[in-house]
Amino acid sequence: MRLAAAVLTGAVLVVALGGCGRVKQDRMASALYSATKGYQESIRWGYFDAAIGFLAPVERGDLDSNAFENIRVTGYDVVQPAVITPQQTAVQLVRIDYVLQDEQRLKHLTDRQEWRWDDRGGVWWLHSGLPKFEG
Repeated sequence: MRLAAAVLTGAVLVVALGGCGRVKQDRMASALYSATKGYQESIRWGYFDAAIGFLAPVERGDLDSNAFENIRVTGYDVVQPAVITPQQTAVQLVRIDYVLQDEQRLKHLTDRQEWRWDDRGGVWWLHSGLPKFEG
Protein backbone atom coordinates (compact mmCIF):
# COMPACT_ATOMS: atom_id res chain seq x y z
CA MET A 1 0.00 0.00 0.00
CA ARG A 2 2.87 2.37 0.83
CA LEU A 3 4.47 1.73 -2.55
CA ALA A 4 1.23 2.61 -4.35
CA ALA A 5 0.94 5.83 -2.31
CA ALA A 6 4.55 6.76 -3.10
CA VAL A 7 4.02 6.13 -6.83
CA LEU A 8 0.82 8.17 -6.79
CA THR A 9 2.56 11.03 -4.96
CA GLY A 10 5.40 10.96 -7.48
CA ALA A 11 2.97 11.03 -10.39
CA VAL A 12 1.12 13.99 -8.87
CA LEU A 13 4.43 15.87 -8.48
CA VAL A 14 5.40 15.22 -12.10
CA VAL A 15 2.02 16.48 -13.34
CA ALA A 16 2.19 19.53 -11.04
CA LEU A 17 5.70 20.44 -12.17
CA GLY A 18 4.69 20.04 -15.81
CA GLY A 19 1.77 22.34 -15.15
CA CYS A 20 4.09 25.01 -13.70
CA GLY A 21 5.99 25.11 -17.00
CA ARG A 22 2.75 25.60 -18.87
CA VAL A 23 1.73 28.43 -16.55
CA LYS A 24 5.04 30.19 -17.24
CA GLN A 25 4.60 29.73 -21.00
CA ASP A 26 1.08 31.17 -20.81
CA ARG A 27 2.33 34.10 -18.74
CA MET A 28 5.14 34.74 -21.23
CA ALA A 29 2.76 34.55 -24.19
CA SER A 30 0.32 36.95 -22.57
CA ALA A 31 3.13 39.38 -21.69
CA LEU A 32 4.51 39.17 -25.25
CA TYR A 33 1.10 39.97 -26.71
CA SER A 34 0.76 42.95 -24.36
CA ALA A 35 4.25 44.22 -25.16
CA THR A 36 3.94 43.93 -28.93
CA LYS A 37 0.44 45.44 -28.88
CA GLY A 38 1.50 48.35 -26.67
CA TYR A 39 4.55 48.96 -28.82
CA GLN A 40 2.44 48.83 -31.97
CA GLU A 41 0.03 51.42 -30.61
CA SER A 42 2.90 53.66 -29.50
CA ILE A 43 4.51 53.60 -32.95
CA ARG A 44 1.21 53.77 -34.84
CA TRP A 45 0.03 56.89 -33.04
CA GLY A 46 3.41 58.60 -32.91
CA TYR A 47 4.03 58.24 -29.17
CA PHE A 48 7.75 57.70 -29.59
CA ASP A 49 8.53 58.46 -25.94
CA ALA A 50 6.27 55.55 -24.99
CA ALA A 51 7.85 53.35 -27.70
CA ILE A 52 11.30 54.04 -26.25
CA GLY A 53 10.01 52.61 -22.97
CA PHE A 54 9.67 49.17 -24.63
CA LEU A 55 13.37 49.11 -25.53
CA ALA A 56 15.76 47.15 -23.36
CA PRO A 57 17.48 49.60 -21.00
CA VAL A 58 20.86 48.86 -22.62
CA GLU A 59 19.40 49.73 -26.05
CA ARG A 60 17.99 53.12 -25.09
CA GLY A 61 21.23 55.04 -24.84
CA ASP A 62 20.46 58.69 -25.31
CA LEU A 63 17.59 58.33 -27.77
CA ASP A 64 15.62 61.49 -28.34
CA SER A 65 12.02 61.23 -29.49
CA ASN A 66 12.38 64.66 -31.15
CA ALA A 67 14.28 62.89 -33.94
CA PHE A 68 10.89 61.51 -35.05
CA GLU A 69 9.05 64.84 -35.31
CA ASN A 70 9.01 64.69 -39.11
CA ILE A 71 7.50 61.19 -39.16
CA ARG A 72 3.77 60.50 -39.24
CA VAL A 73 2.96 56.78 -39.21
CA THR A 74 -0.04 55.95 -41.37
CA GLY A 75 -0.07 52.15 -41.13
CA TYR A 76 1.32 49.32 -39.04
CA ASP A 77 0.66 45.76 -40.18
CA VAL A 78 2.02 42.60 -38.61
CA VAL A 79 3.48 40.49 -41.41
CA GLN A 80 4.78 37.68 -39.19
CA PRO A 81 3.55 37.45 -35.60
CA ALA A 82 6.01 36.81 -32.80
CA VAL A 83 6.53 33.21 -31.71
CA ILE A 84 8.38 32.37 -28.52
CA THR A 85 11.47 30.20 -28.98
CA PRO A 86 12.97 27.82 -26.40
CA GLN A 87 15.68 30.48 -25.89
CA GLN A 88 12.95 32.87 -24.67
CA THR A 89 13.20 35.21 -27.64
CA ALA A 90 10.66 36.17 -30.26
CA VAL A 91 10.96 37.80 -33.67
CA GLN A 92 8.11 39.73 -35.25
CA LEU A 93 8.05 41.31 -38.70
CA VAL A 94 5.90 44.36 -39.34
CA ARG A 95 5.32 46.71 -42.26
CA ILE A 96 5.14 50.35 -41.33
CA ASP A 97 3.79 52.99 -43.71
CA TYR A 98 4.74 56.56 -42.90
CA VAL A 99 4.85 60.07 -44.31
CA LEU A 100 7.75 62.47 -44.16
CA GLN A 101 5.73 65.50 -43.19
CA ASP A 102 8.08 68.07 -44.71
CA GLU A 103 7.91 66.33 -48.11
CA GLN A 104 4.45 64.77 -47.90
CA ARG A 105 5.90 61.62 -49.37
CA LEU A 106 4.57 58.18 -48.45
CA LYS A 107 7.21 55.59 -47.59
CA HIS A 108 7.24 52.16 -45.99
CA LEU A 109 9.68 49.87 -44.25
CA THR A 110 9.83 46.35 -42.91
CA ASP A 111 10.82 46.27 -39.26
CA ARG A 112 12.29 43.08 -37.81
CA GLN A 113 11.68 43.22 -34.08
CA GLU A 114 13.69 41.03 -31.74
CA TRP A 115 12.11 40.62 -28.31
CA ARG A 116 13.84 38.94 -25.34
CA TRP A 117 12.27 37.74 -22.11
CA ASP A 118 13.65 39.13 -18.84
CA ASP A 119 13.05 36.40 -16.24
CA ARG A 120 13.89 38.67 -13.30
CA GLY A 121 11.48 41.42 -14.32
CA GLY A 122 8.92 39.16 -15.96
CA VAL A 123 8.79 41.40 -19.05
CA TRP A 124 9.70 41.37 -22.72
CA TRP A 125 12.24 43.93 -23.94
CA LEU A 126 12.76 45.02 -27.53
CA HIS A 127 16.44 44.59 -28.45
CA SER A 128 16.36 45.54 -32.14
CA GLY A 129 15.82 49.26 -31.63
CA LEU A 130 13.22 51.60 -33.04
CA PRO A 131 12.23 51.39 -36.71
CA LYS A 132 14.77 52.84 -39.15
CA PHE A 133 12.75 55.60 -40.78
CA GLU A 134 14.54 57.00 -43.82
CA GLY A 135 14.37 60.73 -44.30
